[in-house]
Amino acid sequence: MKKLLAFLAACATSLLVSCGGGGGYAGDTGTSNALRMTPLLSGVTIPVDWSADVATISQGVKPYYVLSSSGAVGARILDDGTLRVWGNAPGTSEVSVQDSSLSQTSITMTVTVKVADLASSIGTTLTLAPRQSQSFTIYGGKGPYTVTTNNPSTATVSGSGDTFTITAGTAAGTASILVTDAYGSTLTIQVTNQVAQALSVSPAELTGLAGTNGAVSVSGGVAPYTVLASNPSIATASLSGTVVTVGFVAEGAGTITVTDTTGAVVSVAVTVTAPAAAPASLSAVPPTQTLGNPPASPASVTYTLVNGTGPYYATMPASALSLISIPAGTFTATSFAVTRLTGASACVATDTTVPVTVVDAASGQSATVNVLLKRDVTSTCP
Repeated sequence: MKKLLAFLAACATSLLVSCGGGGGYAGDTGTSNALRMTPLLSGVTIPVDWSADVATISQGVKPYYVLSSSGAVGARILDDGTLRVWGNAPGTSEVSVQDSSLSQTSITMTVTVKVADLASSIGTTLTLAPRQSQSFTIYGGKGPYTVTTNNPSTATVSGSGDTFTITAGTAAGTASILVTDAYGSTLTIQVTNQVAQALSVSPAELTGLAGTNGAVSVSGGVAPYTVLASNPSIATASLSGTVVTVGFVAEGAGTITVTDTTGAVVSVAVTVTAPAAAPASLSAVPPTQTLGNPPASPASVTYTLVNGTGPYYATMPASALSLISIPAGTFTATSFAVTRLTGASACVATDTTVPVTVVDAASGQSATVNVLLKRDVTSTCP
């Protein structure tokens, strides 16, 4: 039973207790020990399940007796003379107080019990974000309370007694939370489940070379998110928080789909391109040729350049300058000749290999061939 700690405090709250003067005991009309009620009341109003210490009974002959004409109201007099009344059910009762002498007129007051209007600690409207919760307390009416929702995907409700919790679901929209008390009185709390920002991705289109990775940022909607690659052989997708890492696997096109917990979907168009082919390396063929000693044949050989653009230039060790000749300066032809020189300084006593390197001035690539100089007849060399 809820109790009003002081009658004056109760009277200050008109919803809970209303007090009236007049009626009942008309005052001491001559008998010095006449039964008294202080303050003098004609009636009070209290809510169901509340009690109130409404007055003090004094004088007369103790013990005092109190009678309520209806089960809707309970009443008793405490040892200190305090008259306490309480509401059992809606209704009205005449509460009479009599002393033990039975010769004095009883003091009578009317007690009305009303059902306080249902109310909640959060009012009648509430806005939540998806998955957010809010607890509240029910006041008024009479328990037990039944609390239901008409749209569980938008908002659910749980709890017992007079304390409940509303939890927003994943579906945006509104739900009505209906509170019903033991008398059938109702209170509706309108709940709005609000998604602050629509689901989106950035960028919405992604292009990359096969063998590399890209990234997409997810925002809005309701986390957690899920991702799906339409063709993992073209592009893969993995999610960490709000970042989707896209792996570019092979040349082609695909789609990465991002879904939030409300079912909202947004897609990223992915295009994968093949890396540019590396330029072919410059080479010279054949890799090795032989020059005899003059006038033996051959005294000159030709090499062919492959995968170059030119212009070219040829180099060789300084020690071979007296042995062979190569093109001077730059040339654009895709072939070049190496000729064996003659004279005493061109003699070699043993077979000798001379490397000749050709450089493509445009690309910087180079190719090296070998020229094998057969040994001269010893008698002909100085």
